[in-house]
Amino acid sequence: MLSLGDGSNTNTKLEAIFVFDWEFSTCAPTAFDLAHFAAELWLDARFNSEQRFQHGPLSQALLSAMFSSYRESGLDIDMQKVIYYLAGHICCFLKYVPRTDDSDLNKTVLGEAVLMMVRAKEERWAELSQDSTISTLLEASSITTCQTHNVQPLHLCPAIRPNNLA
Repeated sequence: MLSLGDGSNTNTKLEAIFVFDWEFSTCAPTAFDLAHFAAELWLDARFNSEQRFQHGPLSQALLSAMFSSYRESGLDIDMQKVIYYLAGHICCFLKYVPRTDDSDLNKTVLGEAVLMMVRAKEERWAELSQDSTISTLLEASSITTCQTHNVQPLHLCPAIRPNNLA
């Protein structure tokens, strides 16, 4: 919902944006909520950049604001888990709800998501930050990269196994 000025036709200055998404109306692990949101923005940027849509700055601002809000509320954000969930979301949604009929592009994007998981597992943050969306996640509000060395890789769907990329 957008709040535009005082409601008159002459004052259309954007004063506020209110977002309510049913997917955020239940309790879930912090990493899951953040990753779901980030994954949709990542997918939008990845596929719509091919069509010359310019959502980048707005998406980055929304992502930064959301992560900063979680951080400022005192919640601990485990970036390793966020990236696992983010990449898993990308893999599952491309497998079951493809955004394009281009199977080569879908395979490329699946491969990128699997690489995200590998890099997160190996704590290769510099490589991950080369992606503008992931960089925003890592930079937003000085988010910590909490490392729990006992994190197990997520097996969200068959699509995340590298042998399914061939």
